[in-house]
Amino acid sequence: MAVHLPQNGTDAALFALFWLGGIFTLVYECYFILWSYHTEWNNTVFCLYLSAFYLAAVIYSCMYKIISTDVSLQASNCDAQNLSDVGWKYCEVCQSYAPPRSHHCKICNECILKRDHHCWYAGYCIGYQNHRYFMCLVFHASVAGLFANIYNWDGGNDEDANDDDNDHDGGGDDDDDDSDDNADAEMMVVAMIMMLVRR
Repeated sequence: MAVHLPQNGTDAALFALFWLGGIFTLVYECYFILWSYHTEWNNTVFCLYLSAFYLAAVIYSCMYKIISTDVSLQASNCDAQNLSDVGWKYCEVCQSYAPPRSHHCKICNECILKRDHHCWYAGYCIGYQNHRYFMCLVFHASVAGLFANIYNWDGGNDEDANDDDNDHDGGGDDDDDDSDDNADAEMMVVAMIMMLVRR
């Protein structure tokens, strides 16, 4: 199983951004953002860390499967007459026959069966053989993005609203308001994790 690395500069830059940027984001979210909500280690923090590392592991393993799955066509040993009879087309660039639902990628310089697109972040085409890994990556990256956005959301002007309430009530405990906000964020994350587990 050969790993297909990016062939041009744009693909290589975005490939590096995916790997390094993802690791940086994971460390930033887990080390800085998560600890701004939680001040001590407990079961909730453990579950959140476990979820974050699970999502990262799935995303990176899917990317590895995308770039290590061969999506090229190997039709060189087929009889050209038989292939043209069953509707295969001749690719002038590849100098070989290709199935009807294949397309030639100019960047990869090969015909890809059921080619969806050339993924810049993978530096490789998404086709029939690796499409499931791509969809799995997109789904888990979306969940991870939602997970991060919930924890990065500041709730708008909650501080101003809390200050107004404290002025009318003659003061109050800001820690209770902060813990309510943290509990809301935790419940959203836990509900999202439960939806994933119940698949």
